[in-house]
Amino acid sequence: MRYACDPGRFFISDPRQDADTRVQSVAIKSRLGGEELTLEQLELFPADAAALEEELGDFRFKQ
Repeated sequence: MRYACDPGRFFISDPRQDADTRVQSVAIKSRLGGEELTLEQLELFPADAAALEEELGDFRFKQ
């Protein structure tokens, strides 16, 4: 956003948390024309999500 010609066009959505899986998510969006476009979706998985880890495999970032 900082390096864009029109930084006001970008915004971050309100954070959400799924009640069942406790996955937190937020989206980086842009206003383009009269529409909103999702540029990136970020999700934070709880550390004890063993079932989700099997599904994600190596796709998940590890700390």
